[in-house]
Amino acid sequence: MCPLFTFDFYRPLFNVTTADVRDRLLESFLPLRSNFFQVMNGKPDLYGPFWVYTSLIFMLAAAGNLSRYLSAHNAEESGVKVHFKYDFNFVPFATSVVYGFGFFFPLVLNCLLNIFGSKTRYIDTLCLYGYATAVFVPVAVLAAIPVSILEWLLLMYAAVNSSLFLMGSLWSELSLYVDQKRFVVITLVGIVQFLFVFIFKLRFFRLIYA
Repeated sequence: MCPLFTFDFYRPLFNVTTADVRDRLLESFLPLRSNFFQVMNGKPDLYGPFWVYTSLIFMLAAAGNLSRYLSAHNAEESGVKVHFKYDFNFVPFATSVVYGFGFFFPLVLNCLLNIFGSKTRYIDTLCLYGYATAVFVPVAVLAAIPVSILEWLLLMYAAVNSSLFLMGSLWSELSLYVDQKRFVVITLVGIVQFLFVFIFKLRFFRLIYA
């Protein structure tokens, strides 16, 4: 049987302590402090990224509907008659976007790193990107407040924080192999993270009752 389809293949990726996950999450909120590849120390995990992605999916669905409910409530207080309707499509859409970005983009990053000479594995970039996404979980909760400028500021903060976290680690890794070509990867990271934010804003936090 192919090792990819055995429990033994995945067991080491979930063999982490609570302290390991906590420390890695804290590092993701302090993007300029260290190189995350060094923090992983050759021991990436899928436990943290899996729960980050899953938590973000449910937070987006809940916060997106809460934002619309509060927006509808504010509109009614202003004399506008509206009918709030729970959007059940938020869950499958969030699942597609979060898991899609979360598993596909690290693959793209890994391919670029390997092309430029790095020996980084897919599981390393997947772990890196998973923890980089952690900042979006609390931001999604706060973005439920139906104030457009506040939502934009929070989402922009998440995009900048995650981008700096990714860029810092990738810059350090690429500095060992290439020079000018590093900007290709760094630019791609920035574009993808801000695209991530725009999807969140336009789909989950659009004030349709404003």
